[in-house]
Amino acid sequence: MSRRWPCATDRRLYRGDSGRAERGASLVTALLLLLTLSLLGVMALNSSRIDTRIVSNTLGPQQARQTAEMGLGWAQEQLRQQRGEWNTLLASRPPGADGWIQLLAAALPAGVTIPAGVQVFLRDDDDLDNSATQDTNGVILVRVRGASGNPTDRDYVLETLEAAFQRPGFDTSYAQQGGDAGNTGVN
Repeated sequence: MSRRWPCATDRRLYRGDSGRAERGASLVTALLLLLTLSLLGVMALNSSRIDTRIVSNTLGPQQARQTAEMGLGWAQEQLRQQRGEWNTLLASRPPGADGWIQLLAAALPAGVTIPAGVQVFLRDDDDLDNSATQDTNGVILVRVRGASGNPTDRDYVLETLEAAFQRPGFDTSYAQQGGDAGNTGVN
């Protein structure tokens, strides 16, 4: 006896032709897997960017501090070499509103340059002579700024150090305005 098929569409059910539905499920699964991998990639990139920012926020201040310390050592050496010329350095430019005089390469001997990333400022201490350009007690104040990074970047760091230097071999007993040779201005 032969079997009769009620219609042509019913034959597919008996032949097991359900591949079209399975192919749709595998496409959805592949798209979900691709989306998951893309999200993981974006998260990894974001994490590495944050790690880079953490490192730059840690290293920037350290590098600026080291640059400032190096600049302070450089300034100390330059002042040591300029023993009798501190007044020349103080008179090289008019002081700013804060009383500090920025030391520029033009005020230094030929061939001497200020290190990169360093700004050096000089100031006469309060030696009661009422002059910002005359050092009468052999003490000068130095302010050094060390920089790390590009000034236009967000991660730019500026570190400032200040120190007082006394001229080697300078006699600190000097006559000041309103006093005698015993008045050193130091209590």
